[in-house]
Amino acid sequence: FVGQLLVLLFVPTSYFFGMDEEANYYMVLVATAFAAIVTAFIDSSVISLAASYPLRVQEYFQFGIGLSTLIGSIYRDVTKIIFPPNMIVESSLLYFYSGAATIGLCIASYYRLMQLDMSKKCLARAIEEEEKHHHVHAHAHQDSKAIMANGTHKTIPTEASPLIPATMDSNKKPTTNSTVSSVEPDKWVVLRKVFFNESMVLLLFMSTLALWPPLVTEIESFNFPSLEQSGWWSLILLT
Repeated sequence: FVGQLLVLLFVPTSYFFGMDEEANYYMVLVATAFAAIVTAFIDSSVISLAASYPLRVQEYFQFGIGLSTLIGSIYRDVTKIIFPPNMIVESSLLYFYSGAATIGLCIASYYRLMQLDMSKKCLARAIEEEEKHHHVHAHAHQDSKAIMANGTHKTIPTEASPLIPATMDSNKKPTTNSTVSSVEPDKWVVLRKVFFNESMVLLLFMSTLALWPPLVTEIESFNFPSLEQSGWWSLILLT
């Protein structure tokens, strides 16, 4: 949130730095890239946080994502309405500063959320489950070491044990596909398994954001030339 707040304050304020157009152009590009990075961190962090709450809260969270997009569109339209076409600088300044004020409100709302009794209970439960998960895997790892030291294949039941016991073939190897590792999974192994799906998600976001908003705003209107000249046509398409 702080990263987004700084960008929304820096971009309009850079207009008063007295830089030439090219320098200001590159500074805005760098600020935009930085905003994209911190927004990605915000998205993943908030989704993880929402997963600790009941299902109805997660449903409201999805609704809030769509509402935030609508709020941004309303800001663009309102700041365009209240200023004449020749005051584009003032309109842009109000748009960015309004967004910064909204992010400040989001920061205050986050701290208020963390103070709620519901948040404290949900987060405490999530921490307890995480500690229990590590505790179970630690014991299972110790049990596996003891089994290997004794040279036996006897399985000690734990919460991480498979529901269907593994059978042994002639080579003394388990033949069932229902085994569950008693050792904490390696993150790189998991990453390799989900790499294809993650790549598809990355490709989807890249292709979608390459079309909206940049390409959408380049669509011309031949039926409403007045909207095209006033700049309203691109805003309507974005909204």
